[in-house]
Amino acid sequence: MIYEPPKIERAPDAEGVGRAWRITLTGQHVDQSACVRSYVVHAPHGNPMWPWYMIACVHLRDVQGQSRPPHRQFTEASHEYLFLAIDPKTYPNVHPDDWKGGVQWLTPVDLVHQVANLTDPQASGVLDAIVNRIVTGASPDQDWRSMWRTAIDATAEHYRAGIHQT
Repeated sequence: MIYEPPKIERAPDAEGVGRAWRITLTGQHVDQSACVRSYVVHAPHGNPMWPWYMIACVHLRDVQGQSRPPHRQFTEASHEYLFLAIDPKTYPNVHPDDWKGGVQWLTPVDLVHQVANLTDPQASGVLDAIVNRIVTGASPDQDWRSMWRTAIDATAEHYRAGIHQT
């Protein structure tokens, strides 16, 4: 079965062999308020069968009204990075101001990785670096989890050390 590609309503925020659009979650659910930054990414070089992903960063602070406290893989964890392949049957519609969603994720999730001691601006900078690397040719597919964990940890360390600036 061939699915219709999404309707893109604006130019991408990052472009190379892939494309990425920064999105704002609509906040229909209180748990979405922990999202620091997110992108919808078209990366056909990642996997041609499911070329659309949501790449996001969430903070791990408690949020009033949240359905449950954030799960920290270790005590100092401050932020979590998520790579979610979008089910091709529910392709996204990218809108400049908010993302209505209505999509479903493929499982298993491609990547869930936590880092420690970042500010939200630093964590956003790490996410921007991730997305820029994806649109210039790196695959967000789960086959590359190990590489992504190493790269995210190194980039987060650079931000903590002041090598990268927000």
